[in-house]
Amino acid sequence: NIVDLLLLPGKILPTNIEKDIIPIILKHLEMTHDEECNQWMSAIFGKLLFNLPLEKFRKDHAKEYIAFYQRIFKSKDLIVRKNAAFIMPCFFYYFGNYDSEEGGDLDFSEIYCELADDDNIEIKAIIGRGIHEAI
Repeated sequence: NIVDLLLLPGKILPTNIEKDIIPIILKHLEMTHDEECNQWMSAIFGKLLFNLPLEKFRKDHAKEYIAFYQRIFKSKDLIVRKNAAFIMPCFFYYFGNYDSEEGGDLDFSEIYCELADDDNIEIKAIIGRGIHEAI
């Protein structure tokens, strides 16, 4: 699986990422009605962002990544919301200063408050443990 290679830094050349891997990632991020895919992508999303070797690969497709994160943190699926809570510090690190005029509308205080107010105690705990990384 090509996405598995991306999770192992140094195993794939940056020149192949744009033509081979990014399209696969974007295709999976667009599968809005497939909860199994959302669970899987939300579980590896932080690793994908972290292991993209060049900032260019994060910024060129920021609009798609932001849309995916906005969808998963509001998901009705508990597993997906837990994953969104877990990767919030990583997502904030990469997109906290993203210019909303470029195509994304982020309000991390809203995201944090919504996840911190979740009915599930585990999500509250995840957010509580990870907030220091985002600030």
